[in-house]
Amino acid sequence: MSQTKRKLNQISFTIPRVPPSLNDMLRTHWVGRTKEQKLWDQWAWAQWMARNKFIFLKPIKVLYIITFNSNRTRDLDNYIGGTKFITDALKKTFFFRDDAAHLKAIEVQFVNGEKEGTTVIISEA
Repeated sequence: MSQTKRKLNQISFTIPRVPPSLNDMLRTHWVGRTKEQKLWDQWAWAQWMARNKFIFLKPIKVLYIITFNSNRTRDLDNYIGGTKFITDALKKTFFFRDDAAHLKAIEVQFVNGEKEGTTVIISEA
């Protein structure tokens, strides 16, 4: 398989932000949730534009790798709910079609590192 073909089967990028926990999301007023969604929309849009508006036409799977810069105890399953902002932003950019039909799997992994952020890996299912 050529290098170009591999790039079209998978896209990855890192956003310098960790999604809010589900607890934080649910406690935030709708105006705050709207602002948070707009931030994720802007980052996804920039990544989409950087890839010449590439669209996955086949079913895809998404991997979110959430990196924290400290070892403090967290209820990690709460961060899984926060990834909805990212998935909705990716769908709005048309990286892939409607998530009900084309998004076959979402996986979330957690790691500790120097910089907080969320790495998004989209690949054909």
